[in-house]
Order: sequence, then structure tokens, then C-alpha cells
Amino acid sequence: MAAPVLRGLESKPKLNGRTVKLVEYHQDRGRWEVELEGELPPTELFQIDWNDDWWEPCDGESESFKTLCGQKGPTFKEELDGKLRKLKLLESTAKISAVDCNGRNVCVFNSDGSILQELQKKHIPRKVDTPNEVCQRSFPLHFQRKAVEGKTLAIRPSSLNVREDDTASKLRKKKVEMCVGILHRKPELDGQVGLLGPFQAHTNRWEVLPDARGLWDVKVDGSATAVQLLSSEVRDEASGDGIADPVRVGMWPQHDQQRALYANVAFRQGQIIMEEEPALVGNTAEVVKLMQQSKQLAPEQREQLSQLSKGADFVRGGRSARSSRDGNEKVTEADFLAAFNGDGSEDSGLLKSLFSFMRTFVTNSFWHQRAGARGLYLQLARVNHSCRPNAIIAEPKADFDAKRLPNGLKPADPLKKALIASRDIQPGEEITIGYLCDDELLQPSHIRREMLDSSYGFNCACDRCIDEDDDGLLRTFRCATCGGGVHSGTPSGLAPCNACGSPASEAENLVAAEQSQERIFADHCKMIPEKQQDPKLLGDMAKTCAEIGLAPDHWLVCKVHHMLACFFAQAGESARAVESLAGILHLHEKVFGSISLQKTELLGDQLLRQGDAVKAFDAYISVLKVLKLRSPNTPPSDEHCERVRQKLRAALDGKRSDSEETRHGGYAKA
Repeated sequence: MAAPVLRGLESKPKLNGRTVKLVEYHQDRGRWEVELEGELPPTELFQIDWNDDWWEPCDGESESFKTLCGQKGPTFKEELDGKLRKLKLLESTAKISAVDCNGRNVCVFNSDGSILQELQKKHIPRKVDTPNEVCQRSFPLHFQRKAVEGKTLAIRPSSLNVREDDTASKLRKKKVEMCVGILHRKPELDGQVGLLGPFQAHTNRWEVLPDARGLWDVKVDGSATAVQLLSSEVRDEASGDGIADPVRVGMWPQHDQQRALYANVAFRQGQIIMEEEPALVGNTAEVVKLMQQSKQLAPEQREQLSQLSKGADFVRGGRSARSSRDGNEKVTEADFLAAFNGDGSEDSGLLKSLFSFMRTFVTNSFWHQRAGARGLYLQLARVNHSCRPNAIIAEPKADFDAKRLPNGLKPADPLKKALIASRDIQPGEEITIGYLCDDELLQPSHIRREMLDSSYGFNCACDRCIDEDDDGLLRTFRCATCGGGVHSGTPSGLAPCNACGSPASEAENLVAAEQSQERIFADHCKMIPEKQQDPKLLGDMAKTCAEIGLAPDHWLVCKVHHMLACFFAQAGESARAVESLAGILHLHEKVFGSISLQKTELLGDQLLRQGDAVKAFDAYISVLKVLKLRSPNTPPSDEHCERVRQKLRAALDGKRSDSEETRHGGYAKA
């Protein structure tokens, strides 16, 4: 787990690199109060001049022993107590080690001088009621104080740094041995070791970066590039086992004519499942050009293209049928023919083929930010939707450094997309993504199904949509009988109270009132943009939801309060924004078992703005950890990660955030 660490300490250099826990930032002193994890290291030894005598075991019946025992004077403990009081060491409960002149430990004392542990019996303090002792010699004593566990320190912000979680980096580092044989184009790779990179779905090969620099391929910018090898040409260096292709395409049980992508091996959260380059790139306005490009694909690629689903019997404009819906009107085949063949002069068969191809392209393409266009990825197109997805699709950085390129040289950008596991995936499990955003997934099944049918033309039958208990997490109603429990709403009705077990009274009226508020909320969202939401109307809606019996963790109540939180953030009311975010954050974690990146980052912004740097730091740390697990780059990082790192630094510096982004409740979307 990422945590703050100490750095640059001059007075206590042994503490540098140690992990600490933030306790409180003292604005008046400009210092952090931090708690060191584990014990403080001992301070340097310091010497106390000591001229008293020590005793060693001897014959207790000797005359010398009897003579010495009869002498008057302070005991060793009394002398030690005086020395410690003078050095102000008695105020501490620390342990003190006494060391003889040869550096050998003699005894360990409490601050009051009593012996805690006797390490050697060779030297024993004077007059401790041990019969067989006699004075032998004298020497100086050395002491060192050991701090108690959990000691707090006052630290300047500049002496704190962030040690980031490296889970994602470790997941993506696997050593393999290359076994290419003598007939390979680079036979010198045989028997060499390299670092396994992502599987390239467009070539069905692994990227492997050899350890030996002389075996690297060189890119146009002069940097090293990996070689691409089949699964049969690599094996695990540690175990010697072969490496299997990570995924396979199989028939989709929900539809006889469609295919799905399945995991061949287990994946941990944050692992890159595969990367792929697009077979076609363009926009729907260039449908003729795209169709011509498709004819130039390899035969196996054309076969894969013909097997893709055509989706709904309509198309929309916008960026991507799988990533956004911008409200454009549906275009059916009849509309398409009427627009391009209104007078009947064009070949209707050709136009129908164009519309069919456009349906396939729009249904299976993804928007690529750097290209400013859609890309059709033949393997990623097999990834179906689930309302509880186990993977995400992201854009890796361009695999060349533009700053290092010779003047005037601009190589083609491969425009890759990466498929990354967003949670652990078991072998044989279908790999799925979400066609809806997080906010849309945080709604009951009947609303999700309506949205998917309207936008994509299918009725979702994923595991979550057919699980009645899942809706019970989102639809909760206060129990009128006991007042402390809730009734869970499912498609079959309201469940008994989870506290008192009584059935819901007037269940039909509760559901009808809920549906009425859902319609009002949906109309409000359609008519008014998010940044212009009416806080009064939202406040009234929150009161109405409470009056009709919706529980505080009902999805509609949480979404209304989330919108209010965005308004409060814009208005500079950080405390109210933090309070309003609590419900939606709890609901997201209850339903998905993970944090909401957008809302947790917004929470951190508002906490930092109101001066709670400790909680803001914790919020940013949790966001950064998930972002790195979702980053397609190696090492895992992107622009969003860098923005959160800047906010982490601001939190460590104890700065109150008042940026434009924070005031408007802004956050980078995942």
C-alpha cells in the first residue's frame, strides 16, 4: 500500500526511508505530526564518565570482600539514578543499555536504574545484595536510549515523500526463457532470458524484451523495442512451464450466432490481458472508404469481420457505440436509404450493403483519443457487456518518443488499445466490459436494460441483471414498523424488514411513489445540464424521497445527494459537499466492492479545500492505487495519475486547494 515516507532528514538521518502515518497537520507551525511505524532506531551512543568500582564474583568468605562490604557510600543504583536525573533521562520510559569500555553489553536498566536484563554476569553493579562480589576495576559507561513504538515526530512537509504501491508493476514483470530454435529469424534468442510483455492480439504473439541489450530490436527513435514470439517459443524461467495464449474466442451461450472472449489463464486485478492494433480506422461519414479498406484486409481478418455482430437495426452518430451516447437520433435503414436514395436513382442493394457495414463498424468500434476517430479491433470486438464487468479498455501511450525523433520524421502511431483486468478473473471465465458508465451502472436492472435496449438494441441478461438480490442493494425502503430496518426492493416485490422481519406496509404505494420520483429525476437530468442543476429542486427532491419512505442508501437518494455535492463544491461549501458524497461512495463500494474513482477524487478535493489534509491524502492514495492498476502503460502511469500525484503533493504540503477544478466539483473521468 502506498504511504508517506521520510526523506532528507539531517538531524536524524537514520529515519530517512522509514514509513510514517500522518496524524495531523499543524497549520500554525507548518509541521506534520507523524507517527513512525515500528520503533525508532537507537540514538548514537553517548558516554557518561564513571569512576565507581565494579564487582566480580569471588569468594564471599574472603577478608577483602568483608572489608569492602562494610564500607559506607552510595550504591551503584543510587549513583546511576543521580546521573540519569542530571541528564533528564528519568522522564522517559525508555530502556537504557550500559556498555563497558570494550563495547560489550553489561546490563539493561530501566530509567530508574533497576536491572531489566543481565546480559553478562562478569560485571555486576556494586552492593546489589549479591554475596560473592569483590571490587576489581573501574571504567566509563556508555548509554543509548531506545524509543517506544509509535513515537510521534514533528516533520516539515518537505521531509515527506510518497512511496507508491508497486503491485501493478510486479504483476507485469515476468521472466521467460526464449526457445525459438535455429530456424527463427533471430536464432541467437534461443536459450536467452527476457521480460514478458503484453500479448499482441493482432499478431497472436507475445512481446518479449531480452535481457541482453545486443538482442534488442531498435525503434526509429533509437530506443529498444521488444521482439514478438509465439506462445510456443517462450516458457516460464522459474518453473520451465510453457506459456499459453491468454484468451480464446468461443460461442456465446446467450446468443447462438455470436461469439465471446474467454480467459485461458487466471488474471489478477491490474494485469494486461492483451493489446491490439485496429484493423480499420475512420468515422461513419467515411463508410465508403472504410468498406474499401476492409477489402484489403487479410483473408482471415475478413472472415473475423464477417463474424462480428451487426448489433441493433439502427446506428447513432457520436464517438463510439461502446463508450458514449451523445443523444444523437437513431438512423434506421429506411432513413439511410431515404437520405441517399430519395429519388430512387442509386443502387439500393449497394446502399443496403453500406448500411449493413456501417452497423457492424459502429457496433464493434471504439473511439481512440489520439486518432480522433473510431478503430475497429477484431479481438476486442468480441468482448461483450456486463453490468458487473471484470475488465476495462484503455489506451497505452504511443510506443515511440516524439522528442527523440529526427527532425521531420513522424512514424505511424499503432493506435493500440489494451484490455486490463479490473478484478481477478478465473480460467474459463468470460471477459466482459461495461457499455454503461459507473453512474449508469449504479441503477436498478430495469433502468439499465432500458438504456441498453435504447442505445444498443439488446436486452441485457448478464449475471447481475438476473440476480434479484442485486436490486435489493440499490432499492431500499425504511421500515414503518421499527424505523431502524429497511425493506429491499426486488422485481418480485419488497422483502421483509431486515431488522424486525415485518412485511412492508402499503408496498404498492411505496413502489409507485418510487417510480414517480424516478421519472421526475430522469426528466430533470435530460432537461438541465449537470453544471446547471437547480439546487433547490434537488433539495426538494431529496426531502420528498425521505418523506415517501426511501432509505438514505437508496440509489435515487444517493444520486440526488451526489448532484448536490457537485453544486456545493462549485459554490465553495466543502463541508456540505463532503457530507453529501458519503451516501454515493458507500453505495458504490457496497454494490461493486471497490471505490468510485471520480467521486473519491472529488471527496479528496473537498477535504483538502477545507483543510483536512490527512483524509484528503488517504483519498488520493486510494485513487492513485486503482489508477495504476488500470493504467495500460509500463511503468503504470498516465496523465490522470500525474494529476493525482500533484494533489498528493499539495496534501503533504498542507495546502488548501482552491483551484478552478475543485471549486466546480471537477474530476478526471476514468
